[in-house]
Amino acid sequence: MLQSLAIRNVVLIEKLDIEFQTGLCVLTGETGAGKSILLDSLGLALGLRAEQRLVGKNSSEASVTAVFDLEKNHKAILFLENNELECQDEFLYLRRKLGKDGRSRAFINDQPVSISMLRAVGETLVEFHGQFESRSLMDEKNHGHLLDMRGSYDELLVSVGDAFEQWQESKRSLSNFVCEVKGNETEQEFLKYSLEELDELDPKDGEEEKLATRRQLMLHAEKLTETLDSIDSSFNCDAGVEEIFVKSLHKLSKLEEISQGEFYPVVDSITRALEEVREASSQINKLSGDIHSDRSELEWVEERLFALRKIARKHGVEADNLSTLREELDGKIAAIENKTKRLEDLESNVVKTSGEFLQIAKTLANERSLIARELEKDISHELKKLKLGEAKFCIKFEKLDEAQWNKTGAEKVKFHVSTNPGSTLGPLSLIASGGELARFMLALKVVLTEADPVPVLVFDEIDSGIGGATSSAVGKRLSKLAEGVQVLAVTHSPQVAAYGDYHLWVQKEANKGGTETIIIPLAEAARTEEIARMLAGAEITCEARAAANSLLAREYYEK
Repeated sequence: MLQSLAIRNVVLIEKLDIEFQTGLCVLTGETGAGKSILLDSLGLALGLRAEQRLVGKNSSEASVTAVFDLEKNHKAILFLENNELECQDEFLYLRRKLGKDGRSRAFINDQPVSISMLRAVGETLVEFHGQFESRSLMDEKNHGHLLDMRGSYDELLVSVGDAFEQWQESKRSLSNFVCEVKGNETEQEFLKYSLEELDELDPKDGEEEKLATRRQLMLHAEKLTETLDSIDSSFNCDAGVEEIFVKSLHKLSKLEEISQGEFYPVVDSITRALEEVREASSQINKLSGDIHSDRSELEWVEERLFALRKIARKHGVEADNLSTLREELDGKIAAIENKTKRLEDLESNVVKTSGEFLQIAKTLANERSLIARELEKDISHELKKLKLGEAKFCIKFEKLDEAQWNKTGAEKVKFHVSTNPGSTLGPLSLIASGGELARFMLALKVVLTEADPVPVLVFDEIDSGIGGATSSAVGKRLSKLAEGVQVLAVTHSPQVAAYGDYHLWVQKEANKGGTETIIIPLAEAARTEEIARMLAGAEITCEARAAANSLLAREYYEK
């Protein structure tokens, strides 16, 4: 519960300390007395939007401290523990300081924190409702959450969210992969065409070098043949090299008996030289036989060289590396084919995860349908007590297109109502007036009290636009709601005020040449006087006091 609120230098409040109690606290006062300042101050401590106008005229800084008394297992305590913030027993201190420059600082248990963290904690502690806030009921995006608060299928909701995220992740993976392989089909066609070209050409290792050499020989065949014939002639004529070596060996053989082997090295050298000459002569004869100038063959060689070099330039490689290029093309084609298989797997996974999501979403839809019937019954019961006995409340479900599926399911929850006898059911946003919306919200809060973990509810003039018996009905339901949670109600209705467990009176008074907002807890007599003022206006009559006493007595016994 909210235990206390300390306000310093907020608009017309210079210094104010308020102690709160459990149950229903009603706040009343003349219009402009400062009730909204009190709510703004509480909102400031909870991390809501800070405005420079909130800083008092004669001060450089405004400050608000809210103290909450919580159970150990409350979400706010667990939040602090998870964020390694100290907890002081079971008390929680939220403080906000706001400067004239609009900058603010936040503290939890005197430890500096970010505004977003203060707001996150505040959202678990206090919930504001008024005619404006009740308009959140008009937004159909909130209807599913309100229905799910009544259900007992939290694990199923988590599973639906997980399944949705898995589906989204599979779609992201597919999308990223598609971007990665974009153009692969065109590349694959080019690679296959290039491979067919290579297969048709069928290049051999070192072929280009051999053909280039062969071409050179054919281009200079006449000159080469003449040269080789001349060399061969010098080897084999009567006075040629071979004849000289043969004659030399013959002469040395005649000296063998005289030399006693001393000439063996010379004989050996000449013999080897003769063999080399004969081998060279044989090779010259072979080359001479191979070299010829066949025009058609030369054309074929040149065409083959041109084809090899053209395809080599096309792929930016040396012609002698074309066989290696073929292996590379094979590898690239295989890689693309593997990516095609990967693409098929990713597409299959998208179908699989979407099916899994839809299946578990259908299970959730079945659970929601059962809970919806219960909630319809309970809300209708509460509406009767709020003087909307002729109202009809119905929860409808609309299947969403695949593009609209979300982490809460594959359907949209819609609250439909009719507030007048004989009228057709329609969307809450189109049928209900402001006062009716406020009562619908109150009915929901009464029904969902046990499921809603927020311990403090603030209602800001939800009785606006209604009166008499309807106001009394609203007060009674607020009192009922306050049996489970702490309720603060700002009201101009004497019927609502009479249901309060305690009463705070907000007023302005002159102080130090200025005006200051003060809050006074009202005891029995003072409370009767305030309710009489609310009934009669500035001039309080005996009849108004009697009516106030009657209201207080009646509301006391009806609680």
